Amino acid sequence: MVDFISLPKSGNTTEILDLPVNSSVVITGANGSGKTRLGAWLELESSQKDIVRRVSAQKSLSMPDFSHTSAIEEAECDLKYGYPDVMQVKSNPSYWKKEQRWGRKPFTFLLNDYEKLMVYLFTELFQKTLDHSEGRASENNSILHKIKSIWESVLPHRKLVIEAGRIKTKISRYDNGLYNASDMSDGERVVFYLIGQCLTTEKNSILVIDEPELHLHKSIHSKLWSILESERNDCVFVYITHDLDFAAQKSSAEKIWVKSYDGENWDWSILPEFSELPEDLVLEVLGARTSVIFVEGTPNSFDLQLYSLFYKNYLVLPKGSCENVIQIVKGLNESGLINDKKIYGIIDRDRRVNAEINNLKSHGVLVLDVAEVENLFILPEIIKLACESLEYNYEEKQSEITSKVIELLKNDLDVQISKRVSGEIRHKLLSFNDKSNGLTTIKSSYTNVVSSIDIENIYTEVTKEFDKVITSNNYLDMLRLYNKKSLLTAIGEVLGLKKGEYVSLIIRISKGKKSDEVISALHAYLPNVESVL
Repeated sequence: MVDFISLPKSGNTTEILDLPVNSSVVITGANGSGKTRLGAWLELESSQKDIVRRVSAQKSLSMPDFSHTSAIEEAECDLKYGYPDVMQVKSNPSYWKKEQRWGRKPFTFLLNDYEKLMVYLFTELFQKTLDHSEGRASENNSILHKIKSIWESVLPHRKLVIEAGRIKTKISRYDNGLYNASDMSDGERVVFYLIGQCLTTEKNSILVIDEPELHLHKSIHSKLWSILESERNDCVFVYITHDLDFAAQKSSAEKIWVKSYDGENWDWSILPEFSELPEDLVLEVLGARTSVIFVEGTPNSFDLQLYSLFYKNYLVLPKGSCENVIQIVKGLNESGLINDKKIYGIIDRDRRVNAEINNLKSHGVLVLDVAEVENLFILPEIIKLACESLEYNYEEKQSEITSKVIELLKNDLDVQISKRVSGEIRHKLLSFNDKSNGLTTIKSSYTNVVSSIDIENIYTEVTKEFDKVITSNNYLDMLRLYNKKSLLTAIGEVLGLKKGEYVSLIIRISKGKKSDEVISALHAYLPNVESVL
């Protein structure tokens, strides 16, 4: 059983690191980071090269309809090294593997060994049959029959039919309708090929599989590799992939993140386990070519389009609630793993006090200069663009909209004040020291927090703040204070539009010739992420 793999130390190919492994290994990273070349190094340069079989992503799936047999030693040598002369290959196996199997181009060569695999399988079947008939073996447990069993368990709607020198396929529930191997789908052929490569590898080997998910549906590849790892539990499976879903599915695997390759050295690291963050999220961030901004909402949220327009040089990822955004940004920034890019979060202001806003900023989470993201769509500058598109007089409509918002705020005043007061009280309660030990200390900490909260004073100050906004008729201050998602609907109606129609209009404008004007309008209200961390 292989219990380690040898890798060049990160940043130095002259020093080797023996990495202990208990199960499989996943090598992942962005396109062009050097993953495939690291796999080729394992096969051709490492101290373990004699026990490595690598299956490249670039491979021919041309499965022959007919196969002949050969001497078993020659067939095995041809499959492993690309050349059947056993004596010559023994003198310098690495040379023949590089020259014949990989055509002198181990990184880019189209691996074309399906026919060699089939010749070996039918030769091994013939040899097992002879051994059994001659009494040299108690049973005929050929690799080809094992492949048939696994293939049919992965693709239960199909059956393999083994005939003399050829393989055919049929639909499980029908006796007729046989078709030749060359007529199989890419998925059917690649499943057969991958099973064959894994089962024909010598005991205690390292199997390097480049892009194990290629040509396979997600519902198939997870089952396939689980079965093969169980079948070949004497081997170590090293998967090379940029499919983050595949990498995340391998929960028990050792994961290696390849950051870059400069032609001589790899920059890589082992990914630690994350108890509070989803692994697929960590991998997605690691794979990003730019800094990342997490925002509230879903991939279908209309506000995501404004964020993506304004922060076009960043990867903008929606992650549901503000609590999710805060947890993810804090977790990633505190992990110490992300050092080649910045991680930010942007959330609604809601009813947060300045102390809370400043605390969030210290963790890389910034707050909008409006109560909630929907209010970005009703900024004066945005409304002006909408009026130009609808051929309305902007000054008249803005005055009408301001009056409408004041009217709505007055009607909601008690609710808005109460929620704002409750928000401030909740924030003050968070200062309770939950690390206090002993009854006396806990009671003292609790008493100090509660006694510091002057509810009447908070209510009075918040009421003054709202009264001042209403009295001053300040529309922008209203957008900072007023939490009401239905404002979009109300303002759309002033412009003769429904909520969905108004939002669609703004999105169209943002994608058209006036996109720069939309970006300019957002500058004063969206945070400058470069000012933090």
